[in-house]
Amino acid sequence: MTTDPGKTRLIIAILTEAGILTQLARAWIEHAGPDGLTYAQFSVLMHLTRLQTRQTPLQLARAHQLPKTTMTHIVATLEKKGFVSMEPNPDDGRSKLVALTAAGEAAAQRTLDVVAPLAGQIGEGFDMEDLEATRARIAELRVEMDARRPE
Repeated sequence: MTTDPGKTRLIIAILTEAGILTQLARAWIEHAGPDGLTYAQFSVLMHLTRLQTRQTPLQLARAHQLPKTTMTHIVATLEKKGFVSMEPNPDDGRSKLVALTAAGEAAAQRTLDVVAPLAGQIGEGFDMEDLEATRARIAELRVEMDARRPE
């Protein structure tokens, strides 16, 4: 397999821009979030909101590319805040399932409500078709990267 060095450089430049965007988004979320909500905690809330299902801490850790111990800490903090609850896993007597609470869903929504006006202001400088095309291409890149994620 031959790799085009120009394409390789461009993919690395795109990933660099994505990393910078993530850092900026992290700052927005942590500034907007209630109760000292961190970006990692917000990400877990959004993941559970999007999937509308309960997950084990291990499933959450894999989805977020984090060690299980780190995810266990994040979940414990969210549970203390009342944003998630831990329930016994009916399929496995040893593990627990993390469930989003109404307070957790509300915290995620409050954060989005604070961030939305800023996102809207930024969006004013871009054409809707261009934004959708960019989102679609980024999603394709994510799918390709996810298929090659280190396990």
